[in-house]
Amino acid sequence: MKCVSSRFSSMLLALLILCSPTVHAVTITLGTIEESPQKGIAEFQPLADHLKSQLGIEKHIKFEVVVLSSLIDMKNALKSGIVDIYIDSPLSVENACSGNICDITLRRWKKGVEKYHSVIFSRKDSGINTEQDLVEKTIAFEEPFSTSSFLLPKASLQACCNISLTEKAEGSSGYVFSEDDENTMIWVIRRKIDAGAMSEASYNKLAKKRVKDLHIIHRTITVPRHVVSMRTGMVDEHREMIIELLSNMHKSEAGKSVLKRFKKTVKFDAISEQEKKKIATIAKNL
Repeated sequence: MKCVSSRFSSMLLALLILCSPTVHAVTITLGTIEESPQKGIAEFQPLADHLKSQLGIEKHIKFEVVVLSSLIDMKNALKSGIVDIYIDSPLSVENACSGNICDITLRRWKKGVEKYHSVIFSRKDSGINTEQDLVEKTIAFEEPFSTSSFLLPKASLQACCNISLTEKAEGSSGYVFSEDDENTMIWVIRRKIDAGAMSEASYNKLAKKRVKDLHIIHRTITVPRHVVSMRTGMVDEHREMIIELLSNMHKSEAGKSVLKRFKKTVKFDAISEQEKKKIATIAKNL
């Protein structure tokens, strides 16, 4: 009898474990693009932990961070369901979401900034005075997935002036990547390249006393600083809960503490249809 009782107890325990909702917990992933996985996890893990503490225990949801190295990897991860939430600059997100893979749901006030625009600039003595003067010149951008320092100014030149830029090959003109806005500024000042692009806020910060030697050739439209996108196939209940939680984080001390650690984010708030249309329109020129 003991043997039967023991066997029955083991079977019952196994059945309870199999039926336990924690075994079948849903995993929701936050994706980011970063060359260093450690850096990406360090930035996004506090947000993932906060989401888990507020929603995960009750709803049996696990929140994890996925770090990828390129926009194409992010697009594929969203398409395959590996990434559920992607937070980044608007044109990077629009690029990754194309084909109805995901949609923009919120704005992120990263470093306290609601929205921004970019500029293309050169030295005053460069002979470059208009957008058309940039043709067959070398322009420095920061990195391939930066909205302010690549995607937005590149798309803006195409939209306003029908100027299509290609990456520089040996012995030709085109654009290069500096990997940092500070490098871009130094390269322009030292005449290593003809022009550079970045947000106007970065331009004003980095130009300093040399601003008298520079001039702005082109200004882009204004777009949100960062946006939150969610994979189209996510469960509606999960989407709504996360949107509500993110939108109210700035109203609690615990939420504000996490936001501050998340690159000094002030808050998440609603994005208008007009802003989304503006992003989609300029993105068509990429």
